[in-house]
Amino acid sequence: DAAIRDVVSKLPAIKFEPNRYNLDRQDVESLDAVTQILREYALVRLRVVGVTVNPKKLPLAEARAQACVDYMVEQGLERNRLVCDGRHGSEMATLFESLDD
Repeated sequence: DAAIRDVVSKLPAIKFEPNRYNLDRQDVESLDAVTQILREYALVRLRVVGVTVNPKKLPLAEARAQACVDYMVEQGLERNRLVCDGRHGSEMATLFESLDD
């Protein structure tokens, strides 16, 4: 629904250093904000999309998404609300999409 799309569109992207998938303090702060929003919207399910600029590095993109999901699960979110995906794109980031569109 439109409210869910609006919430998801405002989630912050997680930026990564080249060739890395570990979370830094700023990433954790952003993921804490995402986690809090998901607690408030219990019906929202997310696709966590890791992105890499090099199409040969899709495993890196997937590892970025997985690092985000693992962190949010450690913070108490249900794993079944989160799906990982890796893509080739124009910037190194992890993005969020609604699974309920």
